[in-house]
Amino acid sequence: MAGLLNLTDAEESGFDALPAGTYLCELFSHEMAETKGREGSALPAGTPMLKMQFKVVSNDDGNTEIEDDGKTISLENRRLFGQWVIAPQEINGEPYKHYKMMNGQLVSLFKALGYEEETIRAKKGFDPNFEDDYGKQVLVTVGRDTDYNSNPVKKVKPVGEGVGAGALL
Repeated sequence: MAGLLNLTDAEESGFDALPAGTYLCELFSHEMAETKGREGSALPAGTPMLKMQFKVVSNDDGNTEIEDDGKTISLENRRLFGQWVIAPQEINGEPYKHYKMMNGQLVSLFKALGYEEETIRAKKGFDPNFEDDYGKQVLVTVGRDTDYNSNPVKKVKPVGEGVGAGALL
């Protein structure tokens, strides 16, 4: 560290969760991780997981500032974080009942990023190049979890799908 830290003016509040809704975002980063497999988890420890960070550009009306509980919130430099588990076909020799549904969520994510469905569903496999996808715009729909002050990602869609705002079409 370069010298002493002066934290006298520090604010510990951090960012408040954004209102639930749909935001125009750019893919900012990704990483591969693994599930922890806590007690009672349906998936075993070490199950692969894709984590993505999205940079918010605007809300679905094209605004870069929004009103929430009487406060104006700037969307500049705001981030949304999503994760998708790459489910195993079987767990302990039994078919995993959510395997197809979880794969469907991955297909929707990659389609939103502009990959062709035939490429995604290729029998020989699919190997996305995420670095080429950084900066691609998508619509990210989030909830609002006030207990954890977070915005869980509910869905990622291609720009122009299912919105009425002219700025996003």
